[in-house]
Amino acid sequence: MRAVMWTDCLQFFVLFGGILLGLILFMQAVGWEDFLRIASSGGRFKPFYPFDPGFFSLDPGVRISFYSGVMGVTVAFLSRYGADQVIVQRYLSARGIEEARRGIWLNAVAAFLALSFLAAFGALVYVQAVQHGELQGVTFTQLPLPQRKALALREFIQAIKMLPAGVFGLVISGLLAATMSSIDSGINACSSSWGQ
Repeated sequence: MRAVMWTDCLQFFVLFGGILLGLILFMQAVGWEDFLRIASSGGRFKPFYPFDPGFFSLDPGVRISFYSGVMGVTVAFLSRYGADQVIVQRYLSARGIEEARRGIWLNAVAAFLALSFLAAFGALVYVQAVQHGELQGVTFTQLPLPQRKALALREFIQAIKMLPAGVFGLVISGLLAATMSSIDSGINACSSSWGQ
C-alpha cells in the first residue's frame, strides 16, 4: 500500500507539473488578450461570461444548470468517496481519523486545482485550433460529436507538439501517469480484496 501511495504521489506531481508548465508556455505563446478574446467569442467561458441566467434556472428541462451540476457532483463523489474500494483503502491506511480527514480535504483542494487547470488547458487548445484555421466558419459545438472528439484530440496533440523540446514528453508522461495512477490503485485494491 505504501508503494502504491508513493507512486500515486509522484504521478500526481508529474501530471500537475505537466499541466502547469503547458499552461504557462501556451499562455506565453498565445497571449492573454488573444486568449480572452478568442475563448470568449467562442463561448468557452459560458455560463459565467457572458452570464447565462438559465444557469441558475430551477426548470428541470434545462440540461445543465448550477443545481443539476451540484446534484450530479454530489452523487458522483458520494459513491466514489464512500464506496469505491480504491478510496476506502486509502482511508483505512491512514494512521487515524484526523489524518484521513486531512487527506480528504487535501484531495478536494488538489482535485479542484487540477480540474481548473485542465479546463484552462482545454480552452487554450480551443484557441490554438481557432488560430490555426481548424475552426474557421464553424462553431465547435455545431460539429457532430465524433468529429468534435477527433478534432479536439488532433488539436490537443498539435498544440502540445508546439511546446519546447522535453515539455511535450512531460505532458504525455502526465497523461500516462494519471492513467497508471488509476490502474495501479485498482489492481492493489482488487488484490487486497481477493486475498481476504
